[in-house]
Amino acid sequence: MEKDKVIKMLDSVVGALSLNISNPDDVLKFEETYTVLRETMRDELTEDESRLIERSNALAVPFEFEPARRNRFLLEFPDNFNLPAWVVSEVELPSMSITTIRHGYQDNHLMVRPIGWSNLRVKFYELIGPSVSRNLMENIENRRNFNIQFSVLDPTGEVAQRWTIDVNSVHSIDFSNYSQSDDGMCEITVSFNVNFMTLN
Repeated sequence: MEKDKVIKMLDSVVGALSLNISNPDDVLKFEETYTVLRETMRDELTEDESRLIERSNALAVPFEFEPARRNRFLLEFPDNFNLPAWVVSEVELPSMSITTIRHGYQDNHLMVRPIGWSNLRVKFYELIGPSVSRNLMENIENRRNFNIQFSVLDPTGEVAQRWTIDVNSVHSIDFSNYSQSDDGMCEITVSFNVNFMTLN
């Protein structure tokens, strides 16, 4: 015999509810009972309680809106770099510097314009084989002007947001630290000089 399904919900007026159902008709009965219960309890609320509930509902994030998570990302290098996305452990995106410039004419109107981008910092997991250090040295050390794709992913792995990062050159490479008292994973940190970023 199939086990009854359980409906659980949390409502700001009624509170926590749980219902065992064995057929679709139970769902309709639950909806009717819930509607009557909610309206009855709302009528019994004080003015302060009603105001508090309305305020909490206004601050609640709707279910259809999913916050971006820091661990849902994908960094893609050109294919000939031989650096798969899964060797990237951490990304620090560039920040854009913005300044205001005052005209010497036209009533001293202000203009706002970007003046530059900070470096892109990427941490890679070092592998015993194939060596990430070797791939970095062979493909990045003297390479200039290439694009890197950074994608923010949704819970299903689909791309929700994509940046194209135009890289001018490599600024620095840190090949990690080693210690006999530490069995942690080795990471390589690379800093890239960035021309600009574009949100596609």
